[in-house]
This record gives sequence, C-alpha cells and structure tokens, in this order.
Amino acid sequence: MNIRILFIAFITIIVFPDCTPPEKYSNIYVGGYRIFDQFHPCPFLIEDLGDKMIKLDNKLTVIDSLHSNIIRAESGDTIIGNESQYEIVFNRKDIFSILDLSNTISNFKLASVYNRAKIYPDCSKEKLSKTLENNIWEFDISEPNPNKDLSIKTTLLFSNNVLSTLREYSYINELIHLEKETKHFHIQEYKGLVFLCIEDRDKPKNLLPIYQVKSISENEIKLINFRVRLTEELSLVKQQINKNKYLEVVNKAVNFKRCYDGFQGEYYANDDTTFKKGNQWILKNVQSNAPKTNKDGYINFHYTVNCNGHLGHFGLEQMDRSFEPISYEPEFVKHIFDKIKTLNEYPKINPWHPDYAYNEDVHGFLMFKTESGKITDICP
Repeated sequence: MNIRILFIAFITIIVFPDCTPPEKYSNIYVGGYRIFDQFHPCPFLIEDLGDKMIKLDNKLTVIDSLHSNIIRAESGDTIIGNESQYEIVFNRKDIFSILDLSNTISNFKLASVYNRAKIYPDCSKEKLSKTLENNIWEFDISEPNPNKDLSIKTTLLFSNNVLSTLREYSYINELIHLEKETKHFHIQEYKGLVFLCIEDRDKPKNLLPIYQVKSISENEIKLINFRVRLTEELSLVKQQINKNKYLEVVNKAVNFKRCYDGFQGEYYANDDTTFKKGNQWILKNVQSNAPKTNKDGYINFHYTVNCNGHLGHFGLEQMDRSFEPISYEPEFVKHIFDKIKTLNEYPKINPWHPDYAYNEDVHGFLMFKTESGKITDICP
C-alpha cells in the first residue's frame, strides 16, 4: 500500500511539477516613468478594449479615447485619439512606450512606459483603506541624492486622505536630523485592480506615482511600482508605534518639500544656484569651533535646494585621500551637518526647462577636505 502511494506521488510530481496557478494579466496598462530620467511619473491607465483603447487619469476619469489599438501597432506608428496623437516608441509583450505628440517638444526622451498589470485577488479598496488608515508604516524607497553613510528611515502615516512622511536621519546609530512633508492620497479600484495614488493638491501639475496593490495583510502591504522597463515590489511594513508619541516626533521635524517631484537639475545649470555669501564664507563658518578629527580625507554632503531656496533630502559620502570609504567621528560629522542645515541664503530657483529636463529643484553638494585634524578646503 505504501509503495502504491509513493508511486502515485512520484507520477503526480512528474506530470504536474508545479501546481501553482499561472499569473493572470488584466487588460489594463499602468503608466510608469518617462524614459529620460526615470523619475518623472506618468500616473495614467490605458485600457485595452479590443479595437480601441481608453486613457484614464488617477481619478479614473477618461481623458482620451484612442481610435485603434497600441498593441497591434509597430514602432514609429501614430495612434490617433480624440484629444491627442501618440507615437509608438516601442511595443513588446506586455509593455509599450508612447510619446504624446500634443507636447510641443516631440523628443523621444519624454516618452512614457506602460506595463500590463497583473490581477491580484484578495485586494479591495475597502480592505486597503481599513488597513492603512491611522497606522504608521515604514517605506523603503530610494532617495533622490547620493548617500552611502547616513541611515535614513522613512515612515508614512495615512489619515483622512492626508499622507504625512517623516524621514529620520542617523549617523552611526545617532539621530541627527528629522524632516517631514505632507501630501495627499486616494485609493482607486478598477476592473478588479486596486491602486494607491499619491497627489499634490497644492500643485496638480506635480505628477506623483500610482502604485498597484499586490497584497494586504495586517502588518504588511505589498505594492507594485511600475518603473521604466520593469516593475519592482515595494513594501509598507507596519510599525508598532504609539500614534501620539509618533506625532510628537513629527512635530519636532523640519518641513521640507520638493517643488516638483520629477527630475531635479544640478546647481550649476539653473543660473548657477550657489550660496549668496559664497563658499569661502561657508568654509569659515564650518571651521569655526569644529572638533578635531584624526582622519585625512573628504566629507561630502549632498542635498536638494527647492524652489524657495530651502535645503533637504540629505546624503553623505566619506572617503580618504585614496578615495576609499572611511567614517569620520560622529561629533565631527554632526558639527558640519548642523552648519549646513542652517544655510538659508540660497536663491529662489526659477523653473528651468530645456527640451526635456524641466525642473524646479536642484541637487547640490558641499565637500570638505581635512588635513592634520582640521578642515582645510571646500568644493565646489
């Protein structure tokens, strides 16, 4: 009898090696990011209706009706819609890229990529809302500026369609900076797919991502982030933190918000966005009362300057004279960081819009050289 059971089990494994049901695809294509910088979101849906397609915004409003099907088109073809025309940049299995020709700048770098969404059962708008609301979630998301040596913990609080973000910056396990910002969110359910949509109601033209919800449990929510040529899975992990105590920490944080969350420029491109008093003033200010260090090398702080001339989204890189990684003393790092955070005389930034790189914020950095225990130079 036992031999017979083992034989049946063996045959089952050979004939049916994988009993996992195949993943099912929907007829919905979700906008990811544009090709050029992979930072500028395209929060739209395109639904395949067979002989035609419709384009929806993140409120599920139909904003265009396409007279033919992109899936059947080839690279270089033009698709006509009621509101616009679209050039096919590429068209592959379950993914395509289109360029909206209504844009006055017809540059392929402005093309956006759409990925076909999979169907994930057991997700619903009601379930997501109930799980998200009034809980604190850690969100591991890539930061916009180079960073190797700061530990940055990002937590989110979803409450009454308001999304509060807290960034906690630590160096060698010591908290050295708190930063916060507020946006809005809403949840949409369409044809069995659930989406978490982020929005900037103060500036509707500041487009923000749309995430598909993959799974919902009490302590973790998995999201699909539609990148350019692939998708990535992100997780919201529930934090066991008292909400009132968390809000006390949030109240201590400094407000910082990008003016435009897509592409950010470089300080030397936007009318040379540099500190009004000059870098030599910064050097003398940082040198004042600086603690000694026993390391010779370079300590480089990165940051974003928003359109109002405010600094945030910090990063840190440290290296010796041979450009190998090192770690400066915590009190030395904190001294420089505290000085940089007080630099409030950067100019306001005018929007800069070459053919395909519109931005309202810039990336800047300050790198200090140390020799014989002292800060001796600054770059740039």
